[in-house]
Amino acid sequence: CRGFTQREGINFFQTYSPVVRTNSFRLLLQLATLYGWPIWFIDVSQAFLQAKIEEDVYVKYQGKIFKLKKALYGTKQASRSWNKELTKALAEYGCSQCKSDRCIFVKRTNSVGDLELNAAVLTDDILVVARQENWQKLLQYISKEFNGKFKISQHGKCTSFNGIEIISSPDNPRKISINQNVHTRLTIQKLVDKYALSAITPKDSLPNYTHHKNVSDKDKILCGEKEISEYQSIVGNLIWIAINTRPDLMHFATSASRASKTPNKLQLR
Repeated sequence: CRGFTQREGINFFQTYSPVVRTNSFRLLLQLATLYGWPIWFIDVSQAFLQAKIEEDVYVKYQGKIFKLKKALYGTKQASRSWNKELTKALAEYGCSQCKSDRCIFVKRTNSVGDLELNAAVLTDDILVVARQENWQKLLQYISKEFNGKFKISQHGKCTSFNGIEIISSPDNPRKISINQNVHTRLTIQKLVDKYALSAITPKDSLPNYTHHKNVSDKDKILCGEKEISEYQSIVGNLIWIAINTRPDLMHFATSASRASKTPNKLQLR
């Protein structure tokens, strides 16, 4: 779909679509440990294709012009349209949207009753924290109503969400651990292969390369445009890991980010 040809105010107006905040995700995990509730997930298949599109958008296919009834991947408002469709479906099930995070949905037994379930939405992935019996009720709704509107590809116990592994203790339902080992290993291996590193050894501290007395003139040379992009990608990966599962790395990540605009050769290496 040639979404780049769309013109604002004609065939699209708003494109913003929220995703669940990291703090909200952590809060749901805390609720799971507090109540001893299992963590479940729902994965909606081809989500954007199941969302109705409000604007007049036309596509050309095999010499014919078609008007879209539902969003296509590549259209600018696809993500927003899907979010509105999913929000409406969860509201019909009785979930209330949280005001502080529009991707958190809460269902209670009544207006002031006990929590029945909590759900977090990340595009087409839904994380649910609920008791076994309430999850079964939700599954029944999914099979009858929800699955009639959307195609559900997977559902069950949640082991990962947004690249974060969730490990629940089989002996203690109140014990949960999270990590990004897979993402971290892939990031490190990518650096090892790209820069032909024989090994990566941990550093006790991050030296201030800008004012290092023993830095050679060659290392003081600023990186080119491509190298700057590579440096920013590395720092971005480091910050992403630090924010989610490794807060102990945040000092190193923020220190490295100070040179993101104009890193030199030594800082990149």
